[in-house]
Amino acid sequence: EITNVVAAADFAPPQQARDVLSDVGARITPHIERLQEVVDTDASEFENLVHELELPAIVADPTP
Repeated sequence: EITNVVAAADFAPPQQARDVLSDVGARITPHIERLQEVVDTDASEFENLVHELELPAIVADPTP
């Protein structure tokens, strides 16, 4: 919710908010990049393998 603090005011955010946003952004960036790699490669390869093996779709049972 730090982004809400930064975006919601009519004045510049305090330095502490900018520091936290910068720190969190720097720490999360490698994880977001790795997630994107997984989505771009692994998920696509998995989908191709499912089609290649002609596996049926997994459908959740709607009844509890």
